[in-house]
Amino acid sequence: MTTRLSNTSPTRYRLTALTSDGHVLDTIKLNASDDAAALSLARVLAEKHAVELWDGLRFIQHIKPTG
Repeated sequence: MTTRLSNTSPTRYRLTALTSDGHVLDTIKLNASDDAAALSLARVLAEKHAVELWDGLRFIQHIKPTG
């Protein structure tokens, strides 16, 4: 008997909020279908703090605060 794995995998995106001196303030898991969707969410959440977007161990982008 063969078990078929679902092609939907749990989110691996995470957003790391940083203090002004670069220390980790908080980490948030993001539900996103792809990098573009994750980046859109990250840009919205980067209001007061710089954030880094990661997909597992893969660094995607550093986003400066917008506010």
